[in-house]
Amino acid sequence: MLLLFFFLLVVFVSIDATDFVRNGILGHLGKHYFLLYFITYLGLVFSSCMLLLSESKVIRYGFLVLLFVSLIISIGCKLVMGEGYNVDLSCLFIQEIQWAGSSFKIFWLKYLEVIAISTVIIGITAYIAFRKIETRVNGKATIASSLFIGLYLFIFLRTHAVISVFPCVYNVPAITAYTYSRIYVPGRHGIRNTAFFTPSKKGLAKHIVFIVDETIRGDALTINNEKLSTTPYLKGIAGSYYNYGIASSVANLSVSSNLIMQCGIRLNQTPDTGGYWKTNPNIFQYAKRAGYITSYIDAQNRTDNPQGYMTTFDFKLIDNVILLGSEYPGMKWYEADHKLVNDIEKIASSDSSTFTYIDKIGAHNPYEERYPLSAEVFQPAIRGEGVVYADKQTELNTYYNAVRWSVDDFFKELLPRLTDKDVVIVYCSDHGESIMEKDNPGFIGHAQDVNPPSVQAAVPILIFPFEKSKEALKGLDSNFVRNKNYASQFQVFPTLLEIMGYGHSDIVKNYGITLFDRVDTVKRRFLSGIIINSQGQHINDFNFTDSLK
Repeated sequence: MLLLFFFLLVVFVSIDATDFVRNGILGHLGKHYFLLYFITYLGLVFSSCMLLLSESKVIRYGFLVLLFVSLIISIGCKLVMGEGYNVDLSCLFIQEIQWAGSSFKIFWLKYLEVIAISTVIIGITAYIAFRKIETRVNGKATIASSLFIGLYLFIFLRTHAVISVFPCVYNVPAITAYTYSRIYVPGRHGIRNTAFFTPSKKGLAKHIVFIVDETIRGDALTINNEKLSTTPYLKGIAGSYYNYGIASSVANLSVSSNLIMQCGIRLNQTPDTGGYWKTNPNIFQYAKRAGYITSYIDAQNRTDNPQGYMTTFDFKLIDNVILLGSEYPGMKWYEADHKLVNDIEKIASSDSSTFTYIDKIGAHNPYEERYPLSAEVFQPAIRGEGVVYADKQTELNTYYNAVRWSVDDFFKELLPRLTDKDVVIVYCSDHGESIMEKDNPGFIGHAQDVNPPSVQAAVPILIFPFEKSKEALKGLDSNFVRNKNYASQFQVFPTLLEIMGYGHSDIVKNYGITLFDRVDTVKRRFLSGIIINSQGQHINDFNFTDSLK
Protein backbone atom coordinates (compact mmCIF):
# COMPACT_ATOMS: atom_id res chain seq x y z
CA MET A 1 0.00 0.00 0.00
CA LEU A 2 2.72 2.50 0.99
CA LEU A 3 4.87 1.53 -2.00
CA LEU A 4 1.94 2.11 -4.37
CA PHE A 5 1.03 5.40 -2.68
CA PHE A 6 4.53 6.86 -2.95
CA PHE A 7 5.01 5.62 -6.52
CA LEU A 8 1.78 7.26 -7.70
CA LEU A 9 2.58 10.41 -5.73
CA VAL A 10 5.91 10.72 -7.54
CA VAL A 11 4.22 10.16 -10.92
CA PHE A 12 1.44 12.70 -10.35
CA VAL A 13 3.71 15.36 -8.83
CA SER A 14 6.19 14.95 -11.71
CA ILE A 15 3.39 15.78 -14.13
CA ASP A 16 1.87 18.61 -12.07
CA ALA A 17 4.84 20.40 -10.49
CA THR A 18 5.53 22.97 -13.21
CA ASP A 19 1.81 23.69 -13.70
CA PHE A 20 1.42 24.23 -9.96
CA VAL A 21 4.02 26.99 -10.13
CA ARG A 22 2.91 28.41 -13.49
CA ASN A 23 -0.75 28.61 -12.55
CA GLY A 24 -0.01 30.26 -9.21
CA ILE A 25 -2.18 27.85 -7.24
CA LEU A 26 -1.05 29.24 -3.89
CA GLY A 27 -1.91 32.75 -5.04
CA HIS A 28 -5.40 31.68 -6.10
CA LEU A 29 -6.08 29.81 -2.89
CA GLY A 30 -4.33 31.94 -0.27
CA LYS A 31 -2.61 30.55 2.81
CA HIS A 32 -5.78 29.47 4.61
CA TYR A 33 -7.13 27.25 1.82
CA PHE A 34 -3.84 25.81 0.65
CA LEU A 35 -4.01 23.16 3.37
CA LEU A 36 -7.37 22.04 1.97
CA TYR A 37 -5.84 21.76 -1.50
CA PHE A 38 -2.86 19.84 -0.13
CA ILE A 39 -5.07 17.38 1.76
CA THR A 40 -7.28 16.91 -1.31
CA TYR A 41 -4.30 16.21 -3.57
CA LEU A 42 -2.89 13.58 -1.18
CA GLY A 43 -6.38 12.21 -0.65
CA LEU A 44 -6.78 11.66 -4.39
CA VAL A 45 -3.52 9.72 -4.47
CA PHE A 46 -4.83 7.65 -1.56
CA SER A 47 -8.14 7.13 -3.40
CA SER A 48 -6.22 5.89 -6.42
CA CYS A 49 -4.56 3.29 -4.25
CA MET A 50 -7.90 2.21 -2.83
CA LEU A 51 -9.38 1.80 -6.29
CA LEU A 52 -6.37 -0.13 -7.59
CA LEU A 53 -6.43 -2.43 -4.55
CA SER A 54 -10.20 -2.95 -4.65
CA GLU A 55 -11.51 -6.48 -4.33
CA SER A 56 -13.61 -5.80 -7.44
CA LYS A 57 -11.81 -6.64 -10.67
CA VAL A 58 -14.07 -4.30 -12.60
CA ILE A 59 -12.99 -1.37 -10.42
CA ARG A 60 -9.31 -2.36 -10.44
CA TYR A 61 -8.95 -2.86 -14.17
CA GLY A 62 -11.35 -0.10 -15.12
CA PHE A 63 -9.37 2.41 -13.07
CA LEU A 64 -6.09 1.14 -14.55
CA VAL A 65 -7.39 1.76 -18.09
CA LEU A 66 -8.56 5.24 -17.10
CA LEU A 67 -5.15 5.93 -15.58
CA PHE A 68 -3.40 4.79 -18.77
CA VAL A 69 -5.52 7.03 -21.01
CA SER A 70 -5.10 9.97 -18.63
CA LEU A 71 -1.34 9.52 -18.53
CA ILE A 72 -1.12 9.52 -22.33
CA ILE A 73 -3.15 12.73 -22.55
CA SER A 74 -1.39 14.51 -19.69
CA ILE A 75 2.17 13.52 -20.55
CA GLY A 76 1.43 14.20 -24.22
CA CYS A 77 0.33 17.73 -23.40
CA LYS A 78 3.49 18.27 -21.34
CA LEU A 79 5.84 17.04 -24.06
CA VAL A 80 4.02 18.46 -27.10
CA MET A 81 2.22 21.56 -25.76
CA GLY A 82 4.56 22.48 -22.90
CA GLU A 83 1.88 22.42 -20.19
CA GLY A 84 -0.45 19.98 -18.48
CA TYR A 85 -3.92 19.16 -19.68
CA ASN A 86 -6.24 22.01 -18.69
CA VAL A 87 -9.43 23.75 -19.79
CA ASP A 88 -7.54 25.89 -22.33
CA LEU A 89 -6.07 22.87 -24.09
CA SER A 90 -9.27 20.85 -23.82
CA CYS A 91 -11.19 23.70 -25.45
CA LEU A 92 -8.52 24.03 -28.13
CA PHE A 93 -8.57 20.31 -28.92
CA ILE A 94 -12.36 20.21 -29.22
CA GLN A 95 -12.73 23.46 -31.16
CA GLU A 96 -9.76 23.04 -33.52
CA ILE A 97 -9.95 19.32 -34.18
CA GLN A 98 -9.27 19.97 -37.88
CA TRP A 99 -5.56 20.38 -37.09
CA ALA A 100 -5.25 17.01 -35.32
CA GLY A 101 -3.99 15.12 -38.37
CA SER A 102 -1.39 17.74 -39.13
CA SER A 103 -0.19 17.72 -35.53
CA PHE A 104 0.11 13.93 -35.47
CA LYS A 105 2.09 13.94 -38.70
CA ILE A 106 4.61 16.34 -37.22
CA PHE A 107 4.86 14.94 -33.70
CA TRP A 108 4.23 11.21 -34.17
CA LEU A 109 7.63 10.26 -32.73
CA LYS A 110 6.89 12.31 -29.63
CA TYR A 111 3.51 10.59 -29.29
CA LEU A 112 5.23 7.20 -29.45
CA GLU A 113 7.51 8.38 -26.66
CA VAL A 114 4.44 9.39 -24.64
CA ILE A 115 2.84 5.97 -25.11
CA ALA A 116 6.09 4.25 -24.12
CA ILE A 117 6.46 6.29 -20.91
CA SER A 118 2.81 5.72 -20.01
CA THR A 119 3.12 2.00 -20.65
CA VAL A 120 6.12 1.74 -18.31
CA ILE A 121 4.25 3.63 -15.56
CA ILE A 122 1.19 1.43 -15.97
CA GLY A 123 3.34 -1.71 -15.95
CA ILE A 124 4.97 -0.75 -12.65
CA THR A 125 1.62 0.29 -11.18
CA ALA A 126 -0.01 -3.00 -12.20
CA TYR A 127 2.90 -5.02 -10.81
CA ILE A 128 2.64 -3.31 -7.43
CA ALA A 129 -1.16 -3.31 -7.24
CA PHE A 130 -2.03 -6.64 -8.85
CA ARG A 131 0.62 -8.97 -7.52
CA LYS A 132 -0.62 -11.58 -5.11
CA ILE A 133 -2.08 -9.70 -2.17
CA GLU A 134 -4.17 -11.60 0.34
CA THR A 135 -6.08 -8.62 1.72
CA ARG A 136 -7.79 -6.27 -0.69
CA VAL A 137 -9.90 -3.19 -0.08
CA ASN A 138 -13.59 -3.93 0.36
CA GLY A 139 -16.44 -1.92 -1.10
CA LYS A 140 -16.99 0.22 1.98
CA ALA A 141 -13.36 1.36 2.07
CA THR A 142 -13.52 2.12 -1.65
CA ILE A 143 -16.64 4.23 -1.18
CA ALA A 144 -15.05 6.02 1.78
CA SER A 145 -12.08 6.99 -0.38
CA SER A 146 -14.49 8.62 -2.83
CA LEU A 147 -15.02 11.41 -0.29
CA PHE A 148 -11.75 12.89 -1.54
CA ILE A 149 -13.09 12.77 -5.08
CA GLY A 150 -16.12 14.72 -3.90
CA LEU A 151 -13.87 17.29 -2.24
CA TYR A 152 -11.87 17.57 -5.46
CA LEU A 153 -15.01 18.19 -7.51
CA PHE A 154 -16.14 20.81 -5.01
CA ILE A 155 -12.89 22.77 -5.46
CA PHE A 156 -12.83 22.20 -9.22
CA LEU A 157 -16.39 23.38 -9.84
CA ARG A 158 -16.44 26.10 -7.18
CA THR A 159 -13.45 27.78 -8.86
CA HIS A 160 -14.82 27.13 -12.39
CA ALA A 161 -11.78 24.92 -13.10
CA VAL A 162 -9.29 27.69 -12.29
CA ILE A 163 -7.92 25.36 -9.60
CA SER A 164 -7.38 22.26 -11.70
CA VAL A 165 -3.87 21.01 -10.93
CA PHE A 166 -4.71 17.61 -9.49
CA PRO A 167 -3.76 14.00 -10.30
CA CYS A 168 -4.37 13.43 -14.00
CA VAL A 169 -6.58 10.38 -13.62
CA TYR A 170 -9.26 12.67 -12.13
CA ASN A 171 -8.37 15.83 -14.00
CA VAL A 172 -8.60 14.49 -17.55
CA PRO A 173 -12.21 13.23 -17.37
CA ALA A 174 -13.33 16.18 -15.21
CA ILE A 175 -11.81 18.83 -17.46
CA THR A 176 -13.06 17.15 -20.63
CA ALA A 177 -16.60 16.89 -19.27
CA TYR A 178 -16.49 20.47 -17.97
CA THR A 179 -15.26 21.85 -21.29
CA TYR A 180 -17.72 19.79 -23.30
CA SER A 181 -20.64 20.97 -21.16
CA ARG A 182 -19.63 24.59 -21.76
CA ILE A 183 -19.22 24.21 -25.50
CA TYR A 184 -22.13 21.97 -26.40
CA VAL A 185 -25.25 23.34 -24.78
CA PRO A 186 -28.86 22.27 -25.47
CA GLY A 187 -30.71 24.04 -28.25
CA ARG A 188 -27.73 25.11 -30.29
CA HIS A 189 -29.46 24.19 -33.55
CA GLY A 190 -32.32 26.23 -34.91
CA ILE A 191 -33.53 28.81 -37.39
CA ARG A 192 -32.11 32.30 -36.94
CA ASN A 193 -34.19 35.46 -36.80
CA THR A 194 -34.57 37.39 -40.04
CA ALA A 195 -32.50 40.52 -40.67
CA PHE A 196 -33.54 43.33 -38.30
CA PHE A 197 -33.67 46.07 -40.97
CA THR A 198 -33.37 46.65 -44.72
CA PRO A 199 -30.77 48.45 -46.87
CA SER A 200 -31.26 52.17 -47.48
CA LYS A 201 -29.07 52.45 -50.59
CA LYS A 202 -27.08 50.51 -53.14
CA GLY A 203 -24.04 48.66 -51.85
CA LEU A 204 -20.65 50.35 -52.12
CA ALA A 205 -19.23 47.48 -54.18
CA LYS A 206 -20.69 44.83 -56.46
CA HIS A 207 -18.55 42.11 -54.92
CA ILE A 208 -17.63 41.97 -51.22
CA VAL A 209 -15.00 39.46 -50.13
CA PHE A 210 -14.48 39.03 -46.38
CA ILE A 211 -11.32 37.05 -45.62
CA VAL A 212 -10.71 35.71 -42.10
CA ASP A 213 -7.13 34.49 -41.83
CA GLU A 214 -5.86 32.05 -39.22
CA THR A 215 -3.37 32.96 -36.45
CA ILE A 216 -1.88 36.02 -38.18
CA ARG A 217 -0.46 38.34 -35.56
CA GLY A 218 -0.68 42.04 -36.45
CA ASP A 219 2.88 42.97 -35.57
CA ALA A 220 4.25 40.06 -37.60
CA LEU A 221 3.58 42.05 -40.80
CA THR A 222 6.15 44.45 -42.22
CA ILE A 223 3.41 47.03 -42.74
CA ASN A 224 3.04 47.16 -38.94
CA ASN A 225 6.61 46.30 -37.94
CA GLU A 226 9.44 47.69 -40.05
CA LYS A 227 11.95 45.37 -38.37
CA LEU A 228 10.53 42.38 -40.25
CA SER A 229 10.41 41.50 -43.93
CA THR A 230 7.36 39.28 -43.94
CA THR A 231 5.14 41.38 -46.22
CA PRO A 232 7.41 43.19 -48.72
CA TYR A 233 4.74 43.10 -51.43
CA LEU A 234 2.09 44.70 -49.22
CA LYS A 235 4.63 47.27 -48.08
CA GLY A 236 5.31 48.16 -51.70
CA ILE A 237 1.64 48.90 -52.41
CA ALA A 238 0.89 50.43 -49.00
CA GLY A 239 -0.90 53.47 -50.43
CA SER A 240 -3.52 51.40 -52.25
CA TYR A 241 -5.42 50.02 -49.25
CA TYR A 242 -6.51 50.91 -45.71
CA ASN A 243 -4.25 49.43 -43.04
CA TYR A 244 -5.72 49.75 -39.55
CA GLY A 245 -2.45 48.77 -37.88
CA ILE A 246 -2.53 46.64 -34.74
CA ALA A 247 -6.21 45.88 -34.22
CA SER A 248 -7.87 43.89 -31.47
CA SER A 249 -9.63 40.64 -32.26
CA VAL A 250 -12.91 39.97 -30.49
CA ALA A 251 -11.54 36.76 -28.95
CA ASN A 252 -8.39 34.66 -28.76
CA LEU A 253 -10.04 31.52 -30.14
CA SER A 254 -11.03 30.92 -33.78
CA VAL A 255 -14.59 29.72 -33.28
CA SER A 256 -15.42 32.59 -30.93
CA SER A 257 -14.05 35.25 -33.30
CA ASN A 258 -15.80 33.77 -36.32
CA LEU A 259 -19.05 33.41 -34.43
CA ILE A 260 -19.09 37.07 -33.35
CA MET A 261 -18.09 38.33 -36.79
CA GLN A 262 -20.80 36.21 -38.41
CA CYS A 263 -23.71 37.27 -36.21
CA GLY A 264 -22.68 40.66 -34.85
CA ILE A 265 -22.67 40.00 -31.11
CA ARG A 266 -21.73 43.20 -29.26
CA LEU A 267 -19.36 43.33 -26.31
CA ASN A 268 -22.18 44.43 -23.99
CA GLN A 269 -24.11 41.29 -25.00
CA THR A 270 -21.47 39.02 -23.49
CA PRO A 271 -21.54 36.69 -21.64
CA ASP A 272 -24.17 35.67 -24.15
CA THR A 273 -26.83 34.49 -21.73
CA GLY A 274 -29.46 35.78 -24.17
CA GLY A 275 -28.50 33.23 -26.82
CA TYR A 276 -27.70 35.87 -29.46
CA TRP A 277 -25.11 33.52 -30.95
CA LYS A 278 -27.82 31.14 -32.13
CA THR A 279 -30.69 33.55 -32.87
CA ASN A 280 -29.08 36.71 -34.30
CA PRO A 281 -29.42 37.01 -38.08
CA ASN A 282 -26.03 36.30 -39.57
CA ILE A 283 -23.99 38.24 -42.10
CA PHE A 284 -25.19 35.97 -44.94
CA GLN A 285 -28.83 36.88 -44.25
CA TYR A 286 -28.03 40.58 -44.37
CA ALA A 287 -26.06 40.09 -47.58
CA LYS A 288 -28.96 38.23 -49.23
CA ARG A 289 -31.43 40.93 -48.16
CA ALA A 290 -29.11 43.49 -49.78
CA GLY A 291 -29.25 41.54 -53.06
CA TYR A 292 -25.94 39.66 -52.87
CA ILE A 293 -25.42 36.01 -53.83
CA THR A 294 -23.70 34.51 -50.79
CA SER A 295 -20.79 32.08 -50.60
CA TYR A 296 -18.87 30.55 -47.73
CA ILE A 297 -15.46 29.04 -48.50
CA ASP A 298 -13.85 26.95 -45.78
CA ALA A 299 -10.21 26.15 -46.47
CA GLN A 300 -9.73 24.43 -43.10
CA ASN A 301 -12.43 21.79 -42.96
CA ARG A 302 -11.97 18.51 -44.81
CA THR A 303 -15.42 17.15 -43.84
CA ASP A 304 -19.01 18.11 -44.61
CA ASN A 305 -19.68 18.98 -40.97
CA PRO A 306 -19.98 22.72 -40.18
CA GLN A 307 -17.05 24.13 -38.23
CA GLY A 308 -17.23 25.61 -34.76
CA TYR A 309 -20.66 26.98 -33.93
CA MET A 310 -21.95 27.02 -37.51
CA THR A 311 -24.77 24.57 -38.07
CA THR A 312 -26.52 22.91 -40.99
CA PHE A 313 -29.23 25.54 -40.49
CA ASP A 314 -26.61 28.21 -41.17
CA PHE A 315 -25.50 26.39 -44.31
CA LYS A 316 -29.10 26.49 -45.59
CA LEU A 317 -28.96 30.30 -45.39
CA ILE A 318 -25.94 30.40 -47.75
CA ASP A 319 -26.26 30.07 -51.52
CA ASN A 320 -22.90 28.35 -52.06
CA VAL A 321 -20.90 26.41 -49.47
CA ILE A 322 -17.45 25.45 -50.74
CA LEU A 323 -15.28 23.10 -48.65
CA LEU A 324 -11.84 23.36 -50.18
CA GLY A 325 -10.76 19.98 -48.84
CA SER A 326 -13.57 18.33 -50.82
CA GLU A 327 -12.88 20.42 -53.90
CA TYR A 328 -9.16 19.55 -53.84
CA PRO A 329 -8.80 16.15 -52.11
CA GLY A 330 -5.27 15.34 -51.09
CA MET A 331 -4.05 18.93 -51.13
CA LYS A 332 -1.34 19.91 -48.69
CA TRP A 333 -2.25 22.49 -46.06
CA TYR A 334 0.09 25.11 -47.49
CA GLU A 335 -1.57 24.80 -50.90
CA ALA A 336 -5.04 25.70 -49.66
CA ASP A 337 -4.77 29.49 -49.39
CA HIS A 338 -3.34 29.83 -52.87
CA LYS A 339 -6.07 27.63 -54.34
CA LEU A 340 -8.54 30.20 -52.99
CA VAL A 341 -7.26 32.70 -55.56
CA ASN A 342 -9.04 31.02 -58.47
CA ASP A 343 -12.32 30.83 -56.54
CA ILE A 344 -12.15 34.49 -55.55
CA GLU A 345 -11.34 35.64 -59.07
CA LYS A 346 -14.20 33.58 -60.50
CA ILE A 347 -16.71 35.00 -57.99
CA ALA A 348 -15.50 38.58 -58.54
CA SER A 349 -15.95 38.15 -62.30
CA SER A 350 -19.59 37.06 -62.10
CA ASP A 351 -22.45 39.25 -63.33
CA SER A 352 -24.40 38.94 -60.07
CA SER A 353 -23.55 40.90 -56.92
CA THR A 354 -21.80 38.62 -54.43
CA PHE A 355 -20.77 38.40 -50.79
CA THR A 356 -18.11 35.83 -49.91
CA TYR A 357 -16.90 34.81 -46.46
CA ILE A 358 -13.59 32.91 -46.43
CA ASP A 359 -11.85 31.01 -43.62
CA LYS A 360 -8.17 30.73 -44.60
CA ILE A 361 -5.49 28.30 -43.45
CA GLY A 362 -3.02 31.01 -42.45
CA ALA A 363 -0.24 30.27 -39.98
CA HIS A 364 -1.75 27.98 -37.35
CA ASN A 365 0.79 25.84 -35.51
CA PRO A 366 2.56 23.62 -36.59
CA TYR A 367 3.95 26.56 -38.57
CA GLU A 368 6.25 24.41 -40.72
CA GLU A 369 3.18 22.78 -42.31
CA ARG A 370 1.88 26.13 -43.57
CA TYR A 371 4.48 26.90 -46.26
CA PRO A 372 6.56 24.94 -48.80
CA LEU A 373 10.29 24.47 -48.40
CA SER A 374 10.84 26.78 -51.38
CA ALA A 375 9.30 29.63 -49.34
CA GLU A 376 11.64 29.25 -46.36
CA VAL A 377 13.08 32.77 -46.23
CA PHE A 378 13.81 33.03 -42.51
CA GLN A 379 16.39 30.59 -41.12
CA PRO A 380 17.05 28.54 -39.09
CA ALA A 381 13.52 27.15 -39.12
CA ILE A 382 11.82 23.96 -38.00
CA ARG A 383 11.46 21.63 -40.94
CA GLY A 384 9.81 18.26 -40.43
CA GLU A 385 12.04 17.09 -37.60
CA GLY A 386 9.16 16.47 -35.21
CA VAL A 387 10.48 19.27 -33.04
CA VAL A 388 8.12 20.26 -30.25
CA TYR A 389 9.83 23.37 -28.95
CA ALA A 390 12.86 24.95 -30.56
CA ASP A 391 14.60 28.06 -29.29
CA LYS A 392 12.52 31.22 -29.52
CA GLN A 393 14.20 32.62 -32.64
CA THR A 394 13.79 29.37 -34.56
CA GLU A 395 10.11 29.29 -33.61
CA LEU A 396 9.75 32.90 -34.74
CA ASN A 397 11.55 32.25 -38.02
CA THR A 398 9.23 29.33 -38.75
CA TYR A 399 6.21 31.47 -37.95
CA TYR A 400 7.52 34.33 -40.11
CA ASN A 401 7.86 31.95 -43.06
CA ALA A 402 4.25 30.83 -42.62
CA VAL A 403 3.08 34.45 -42.42
CA ARG A 404 5.02 35.52 -45.50
CA TRP A 405 3.65 32.62 -47.56
CA SER A 406 0.05 32.77 -46.37
CA VAL A 407 -0.30 36.56 -46.35
CA ASP A 408 2.17 38.35 -48.62
CA ASP A 409 2.55 35.68 -51.29
CA PHE A 410 -1.20 35.11 -51.22
CA PHE A 411 -2.03 38.77 -51.86
CA LYS A 412 0.77 39.05 -54.40
CA GLU A 413 -1.02 36.37 -56.43
CA LEU A 414 -4.57 37.56 -55.77
CA LEU A 415 -4.64 41.35 -55.97
CA PRO A 416 -3.36 41.78 -59.56
CA ARG A 417 -6.22 39.59 -60.78
CA LEU A 418 -8.84 41.95 -59.30
CA THR A 419 -7.58 45.38 -60.36
CA ASP A 420 -10.37 45.95 -62.90
CA LYS A 421 -13.14 44.43 -60.76
CA ASP A 422 -15.89 46.16 -58.79
CA VAL A 423 -14.80 44.46 -55.59
CA VAL A 424 -13.74 45.27 -52.03
CA ILE A 425 -11.78 42.93 -49.77
CA VAL A 426 -12.10 43.19 -46.01
CA TYR A 427 -9.29 41.19 -44.39
CA CYS A 428 -8.47 40.29 -40.81
CA SER A 429 -7.19 37.38 -38.75
CA ASP A 430 -9.24 35.45 -36.23
CA HIS A 431 -6.74 36.00 -33.39
CA GLY A 432 -3.07 36.57 -32.66
CA GLU A 433 -0.45 34.25 -31.21
CA SER A 434 1.86 33.90 -28.21
CA ILE A 435 5.40 32.86 -29.03
CA MET A 436 7.45 32.64 -25.84
CA GLU A 437 6.92 36.23 -24.67
CA LYS A 438 8.70 37.36 -21.53
CA ASP A 439 5.54 37.10 -19.43
CA ASN A 440 4.55 33.78 -21.06
CA PRO A 441 7.91 32.10 -21.71
CA GLY A 442 6.86 28.47 -21.97
CA PHE A 443 3.81 28.97 -24.17
CA ILE A 444 3.33 28.89 -27.93
CA GLY A 445 -0.24 29.28 -29.20
CA HIS A 446 -3.45 31.03 -28.21
CA ALA A 447 -6.82 30.40 -26.50
CA GLN A 448 -5.50 30.78 -22.96
CA ASP A 449 -8.56 31.15 -20.78
CA VAL A 450 -7.65 33.25 -17.74
CA ASN A 451 -5.62 36.47 -18.11
CA PRO A 452 -4.37 35.81 -21.67
CA PRO A 453 -1.75 38.27 -22.95
CA SER A 454 -2.95 40.85 -25.48
CA VAL A 455 -0.65 39.41 -28.14
CA GLN A 456 -3.20 36.63 -28.56
CA ALA A 457 -5.69 39.26 -29.76
CA ALA A 458 -3.30 41.41 -31.83
CA VAL A 459 -4.46 41.14 -35.46
CA PRO A 460 -4.37 43.08 -38.72
CA ILE A 461 -7.43 44.65 -40.32
CA LEU A 462 -7.01 45.68 -43.97
CA ILE A 463 -9.55 46.95 -46.49
CA PHE A 464 -8.68 46.73 -50.19
CA PRO A 465 -10.75 48.85 -52.59
CA PHE A 466 -10.15 48.40 -56.31
CA GLU A 467 -10.51 50.67 -59.30
CA LYS A 468 -14.30 50.55 -59.45
CA SER A 469 -14.91 50.67 -55.67
CA LYS A 470 -12.33 53.25 -54.55
CA GLU A 471 -14.60 56.24 -54.89
CA ALA A 472 -17.50 54.57 -53.08
CA LEU A 473 -15.26 53.79 -50.11
CA LYS A 474 -13.88 57.34 -49.75
CA GLY A 475 -16.02 57.65 -46.62
CA LEU A 476 -13.34 55.67 -44.77
CA ASP A 477 -10.85 58.51 -45.33
CA SER A 478 -12.33 61.01 -42.87
CA ASN A 479 -11.43 58.97 -39.77
CA PHE A 480 -8.77 56.60 -41.11
CA VAL A 481 -5.70 58.36 -39.65
CA ARG A 482 -7.26 58.58 -36.17
CA ASN A 483 -8.53 55.00 -36.34
CA LYS A 484 -5.21 53.36 -37.18
CA ASN A 485 -4.02 51.20 -34.25
CA TYR A 486 -7.39 51.70 -32.50
CA ALA A 487 -9.66 49.38 -34.48
CA SER A 488 -11.44 46.32 -33.13
CA GLN A 489 -13.09 43.34 -34.80
CA PHE A 490 -16.29 44.37 -33.03
CA GLN A 491 -16.48 47.02 -35.77
CA VAL A 492 -16.08 44.56 -38.66
CA PHE A 493 -19.66 43.23 -38.79
CA PRO A 494 -21.22 46.75 -38.80
CA THR A 495 -18.63 47.90 -41.38
CA LEU A 496 -19.63 45.06 -43.70
CA LEU A 497 -23.28 46.12 -43.34
CA GLU A 498 -22.38 49.68 -44.30
CA ILE A 499 -20.55 48.44 -47.39
CA MET A 500 -23.67 46.41 -48.29
CA GLY A 501 -25.74 49.61 -48.29
CA TYR A 502 -27.48 49.50 -44.91
CA GLY A 503 -28.31 52.79 -43.21
CA HIS A 504 -25.72 54.07 -40.78
CA SER A 505 -28.18 54.91 -38.00
CA ASP A 506 -29.76 51.44 -38.16
CA ILE A 507 -26.33 49.83 -38.00
CA VAL A 508 -25.12 51.85 -35.01
CA LYS A 509 -28.40 51.32 -33.14
CA ASN A 510 -28.30 47.53 -33.54
CA TYR A 511 -24.61 46.66 -33.84
CA GLY A 512 -22.46 49.63 -32.83
CA ILE A 513 -20.04 51.91 -34.68
CA THR A 514 -18.24 51.08 -37.91
CA LEU A 515 -14.79 51.85 -39.28
CA PHE A 516 -16.39 54.75 -41.11
CA ASP A 517 -16.83 56.30 -37.65
CA ARG A 518 -14.21 57.51 -35.23
CA VAL A 519 -13.18 54.54 -33.06
CA ASP A 520 -10.05 55.83 -31.30
CA THR A 521 -12.00 56.82 -28.18
CA VAL A 522 -13.42 53.31 -27.61
CA LYS A 523 -11.76 51.10 -24.98
CA ARG A 524 -10.74 47.88 -26.68
CA ARG A 525 -11.46 44.53 -25.04
CA PHE A 526 -11.38 40.92 -26.15
CA LEU A 527 -12.92 37.69 -24.89
CA SER A 528 -11.37 34.45 -23.74
CA GLY A 529 -12.95 31.19 -22.69
CA ILE A 530 -16.31 29.98 -23.97
CA ILE A 531 -18.35 33.00 -25.00
CA ILE A 532 -21.71 31.22 -24.89
CA ASN A 533 -21.31 30.29 -21.22
CA SER A 534 -21.70 32.95 -18.52
CA GLN A 535 -19.31 31.17 -16.18
CA GLY A 536 -16.75 30.29 -18.80
CA GLN A 537 -16.11 33.65 -20.45
CA HIS A 538 -13.63 36.33 -19.47
CA ILE A 539 -13.42 39.92 -20.74
CA ASN A 540 -9.86 41.23 -21.07
CA ASP A 541 -8.49 44.71 -21.71
CA PHE A 542 -6.48 44.93 -24.92
CA ASN A 543 -3.18 46.55 -23.96
CA PHE A 544 -0.77 45.62 -26.69
CA THR A 545 2.80 46.61 -25.87
CA ASP A 546 4.76 43.46 -26.71
CA SER A 547 6.64 42.77 -29.90
CA LEU A 548 7.71 39.56 -31.57
CA LYS A 549 11.24 40.87 -31.79
